[in-house]
Amino acid sequence: MPEQLLHKVRYQVRIVTLDGTELRTGGSYAGGTHRNNSTIFIKPELDALQKELSEKNVILAEQEKRVEDLHTLSIQSTNLLEEIKTDGEEARLAEQKAQLAYEQTHKQVEDLSELLTLQERELSREVLPDMAEQKETLIRRLAEIEQEKPKLKQKSSKLNQIKCYSASFR
Repeated sequence: MPEQLLHKVRYQVRIVTLDGTELRTGGSYAGGTHRNNSTIFIKPELDALQKELSEKNVILAEQEKRVEDLHTLSIQSTNLLEEIKTDGEEARLAEQKAQLAYEQTHKQVEDLSELLTLQERELSREVLPDMAEQKETLIRRLAEIEQEKPKLKQKSSKLNQIKCYSASFR
């Protein structure tokens, strides 16, 4: 207690305690009932320091627990981050694989479409000349038939006359 009083007045005044201890400016002391035992300053200060030490130890224990919890959380977070990175990498690889498969399929579709177009062109080159040739042949045959038609009508009419004539003899 006297030490705290000296501290408050910044060691600038001289104080005499009830037991006769003189507290001088600057912090030195002399006299008192227990000259050889200076517990007047030490005991209260020691009690205060022990109390402060106990409080600090409690705070230290709480802080150590908090640091341990944070360390555990940090390890868990690091593990979770590694899992997320691994999952992300796997997802990226799967996406690349799907993209590659899509591109390959798309290329195959384009190739097949091109092949189909080429085959259709080739087929029309082969079929169209044949069909044009057949058409020309059929047109000529039709023209020949048209030319023969009057002759055939004439023959048919002669045959009908002969048929009628021969029916009259029967």
